[in-house]
Amino acid sequence: RNELGIKPIEKYIQKINNLQNISDIKEILWNSEFSYFQGLINLGVSPDYKDSSKNIIYIGRNTLGLGNSLYYKDDRGQNKDIQKNYLDYLTKLHMLYGENEEEAGKYAKNFYSIEKDISLYIPSYEEEAKDENRIQKSYNVYTIKQLEKNVPNIGFDKLLSKLDVKKNYKVIVENPKLLNMINSLMIEENIDIIKKFLKTNVLLS
Repeated sequence: RNELGIKPIEKYIQKINNLQNISDIKEILWNSEFSYFQGLINLGVSPDYKDSSKNIIYIGRNTLGLGNSLYYKDDRGQNKDIQKNYLDYLTKLHMLYGENEEEAGKYAKNFYSIEKDISLYIPSYEEEAKDENRIQKSYNVYTIKQLEKNVPNIGFDKLLSKLDVKKNYKVIVENPKLLNMINSLMIEENIDIIKKFLKTNVLLS
């Protein structure tokens, strides 16, 4: 990988640089080749919690770079050092890509800010360990029609149609409030911060 440098990811970076509007952003979300890099919608197929003989579509929580959401929510003690080290790491990634230090720092802060917003909707490991109803809380049944109505900015109709999913198919949303937050992010005014977020996510991958 070191010998290849940035070549393996350069085409993804270029796609992000060429994004002009939310419709373009949606195309990235709908692109199966880009699914590993986009970081906004965690969509997958796995056995149904309530009937393991069937596979079902799950929209899961977002993956955070620091793992535990507690590191974003709590600024005390060692968590503050963890946050600083993470920001320094993100900045270094962009500098290695070729950004100057000031621009790299802006990318790092943008990415961290969005992750912090996301973390507010994700229980910490400690909170989950105490929650006896966590599995039931994560089993929220939606139809594609309901998703289109509740979170229209994402475009689940087209996203799931690419997976050959029928309109009446059952979808499980692990965290509806988090999905609403992502939906609110997907507006034209946020094009620049979304592009920066996606670019950092590619570099992290």
